[in-house]
Amino acid sequence: MHIGEFVARNARRRPAHPALVWQGERYSWSQLNERINRFAAVLLRLGAGPGVPIASLVDNCKELIELNFAAAKIGAIFVPIMPRSVGREIVHVINDVGARILVLHQDFSQAVTPVLGEMRTLDALIRIGSGDAEDLERLLHAAAADEPVGRLDPDQIGVIKYTSGTSGAPKGCARTHSQSALAALLYAAQVPHLESDRATISSPIAAGFALALINCMVLGGVTIHLLPKFEALDLLETIERERITLAYAITSTFNAFTRHPELDRFDLSSVRLFTGNSATQDTIQGLRRLREHPRFKGEFFNAYGSTEAGGYITYNFPENFEEALARPELAQRVESIGREGYACRVECLGDDMRAVPPGEVGEMAIRAPTVFSGYWNMPEASEAVFRDGWLMTGDLALRDEAGFLYLAGRKRDMIKTGGINVYPAEVEYVLAGHAKVGEVAVVGVVDERWGEKVVACVVPRAACTAQELLEHCVGNLAGHKRPKEIHFMDELPKNDTGKIVKNKLREVLQSGGHRNTGSPPGEKP
Repeated sequence: MHIGEFVARNARRRPAHPALVWQGERYSWSQLNERINRFAAVLLRLGAGPGVPIASLVDNCKELIELNFAAAKIGAIFVPIMPRSVGREIVHVINDVGARILVLHQDFSQAVTPVLGEMRTLDALIRIGSGDAEDLERLLHAAAADEPVGRLDPDQIGVIKYTSGTSGAPKGCARTHSQSALAALLYAAQVPHLESDRATISSPIAAGFALALINCMVLGGVTIHLLPKFEALDLLETIERERITLAYAITSTFNAFTRHPELDRFDLSSVRLFTGNSATQDTIQGLRRLREHPRFKGEFFNAYGSTEAGGYITYNFPENFEEALARPELAQRVESIGREGYACRVECLGDDMRAVPPGEVGEMAIRAPTVFSGYWNMPEASEAVFRDGWLMTGDLALRDEAGFLYLAGRKRDMIKTGGINVYPAEVEYVLAGHAKVGEVAVVGVVDERWGEKVVACVVPRAACTAQELLEHCVGNLAGHKRPKEIHFMDELPKNDTGKIVKNKLREVLQSGGHRNTGSPPGEKP
C-alpha cells in the first residue's frame, strides 16, 4: 500500500471530479493523475526508482503535490527541503540523504547556484518556472502518461522529512510508504472526509503537517484548494468564494485568522469543520470568536501530532468542545489535545519509565504503527528517542481522570528554579489571558542564586507595563512560578512552521539583545 494508489483510484472512480485548484487552474482527478504519471516517467528517465532519494526546494505549488505522489508511485524517497533554507542547510540535506535529483523552483536558484558544486550525490536538476531545457513542463510534455509498472515494497522508506534543526544539525525523520498510507487511513477513520468536501491548504507543504493532510484529502477524494502561503485575508476570501467545507490551521495561523479585523463580514457558512492543533489561550479565544460569528455554523476540533509520530496521535473532537463550553465544570477540556486515537497508545511517563498518576506531569510517550523508522544516518539519535518500545516525544503532559491529555511544555524547556520544576506552558497560559498580551513565550535563564529564573517575553497587543502583567500573575500563579523579568519584544523568533524557537530567545536574553522589561523587587522563586 502506498499513497500513489490513492490518486489512481480517484482517477478511475471519478475522473472528471475536481481534484486540485491552484491559482485559478482546476485539475480533475484524471488530469492530475496523468500529470503525476508523466512526472514519474521523467524521474525514472533521470535515474530515479525504488529507494532513490529525490529532494525538492519548492514553495507551495501544484508541482510539489505532484512530486509527492509521483515519487510514491515509483518507490522513490521524497525529501522536501524547507524553501527558506540557506545554502549550508541545503547542502547538508542533499549530501546526508544522498539525493540524486533536486526539483528546484527558480525563486530559490540564488540559494542553490553558489553551492551546487558541493552537492556530491546530485545527478540531475529539474527546474520549475525556468522555461529552459530542464524545465518541468517541457519534460512532462515529452513523457508518457501511463501508470508506472512494477511491484513496490511498501515497507521501504518513502519520505524523509528533515527537522528544522533548532537544536543542532537537521535530522531526517524516515517513514515508510505503508506508514504514510496508514497514517492517512487512521486519520480518515476518525475524521471523515467526503468526496463532496472542498478543503484549503495554506501551511507550507514542505514542513510536513500539510503534506500529511494532503494524503488524507486525496484518500477521501476531497477537492484541494492550495494557497501559496498563509494570508488571513486570502484564506477568508477563498472560503467564501469556493464554499470551502474543511479548513486547517496551525496554532499561530488559526489565531491570526480569527483575529482578522474583517472576519465578521465573510460568509463562513460552508465550513463544516475547522481543525487546529495544540490549543492555547489565544486558540480558545479564537474558537469563541468563531462560535460568535454570524455565519459560521461548523465545528472545531483540536489534535496533537508530530513528524516522528507520523501524524496525529490524539484528538479532541467537536462534541468534547461543545460539552466543555456548555458545562463550567468541564471548561478546562477546551485546552486539551484530546485522547489517544485509533491504534495508538499514549502514556505520561516518569524518569523511571512508569506511568505517572492522573494529574501529574510526565513525558509523553507513544506507541503506534505510524511512528517513524528512525533518523536517517543517525543511529545514536534514533536510539535516544526510543526507550523500551516507546517513542519519547520530549513533550511534557498530564492526563486527567477521564483520559484527556494536556501539554505542559517541552522537557528541555522545563525551568528548574530553586530546585522546583516550573512548566512554561502554565505561565504562558496565565499571561496570555491578559487582554493586553498578544503573544508570549516563557523561558528559563541562568541565575547565579536560583540556578534558573523564570523570564517572560511578551509581544503586547496594547500598551502595557511589566507591573500590570506581574500583578496579573500574583493571583494566578504561585510565587516560584511568577516571572522574575518581563521583556517586551516586537516579535518572537519563529521557524518556518510558525513555532516559537525558544533557544533563540534564550540567546537574545543572555546577550542582552532585547528591550526591557520590568523586574519585581525582592521576589523569591
